[in-house]
This record gives sequence, structure tokens and C-alpha cells, in this order.
Amino acid sequence: GGLTRCPQVVVPQADLEQYFEMVGDREVSVNVKAQRMDHWLCTNAGRGVRCVVAFLDYECRVLGRKSEKMCPMGDVMRYFRFGYPAEDGSILGVTVGTWPYKGEPLSSWEEV
Repeated sequence: GGLTRCPQVVVPQADLEQYFEMVGDREVSVNVKAQRMDHWLCTNAGRGVRCVVAFLDYECRVLGRKSEKMCPMGDVMRYFRFGYPAEDGSILGVTVGTWPYKGEPLSSWEEV
């Protein structure tokens, strides 16, 4: 019961090390996908998937990681553009880093 077996909870996980840790836990069985969030959002667009709660957790800054072509704000736009929020209401949580960027900074999301 509860979250121990819940196909309605989908966890796209781009980090393969974390993915294998998550799917190796025999106590919790959620729908973990070895997939980036942007790919998941595009793949499921038009399939009628609606989210009452979505929590997008990124290990990068708000403008993303240019080397990986990852952009959290691009994913937030996709979330709304593709109509993922449930019609009766939806909560969207997003976490991004605020630490100084050590690599090549992005000047805008359009570079991703």
C-alpha cells in the first residue's frame, strides 16, 4: 500500500548511479525511469498525463548545464506548454542550485 507500490508516481532520473540505487531498493517500488526530465516531458506530451503534484529536482543552476544541454526553466516551460498540470489544480515545486557556477556560464535558456 501507499508509496511502496505506486505506478502513479513517476521519477525520471538522468543520473544512472542514482537510478540504480532507486530501482535496487526492494522496499519501495515506484515508476523510476532512466530518462532526463526534458525527454520524459516531450515523450509523454499528448498522452493525457496530468499532474496533481510535480517536483522537479535539479542538481544544477536555474539556467542549466550547457555541457549536458540541461535547462530547468526549459522544463518548467514544457510542463505548462504540454498541459501537464491537472485541471482541478496542481502544485509544482522546483529546486535548483544557487552556488557559483564553475564552468562556462549560460547567458540565457535559449543557448540550451
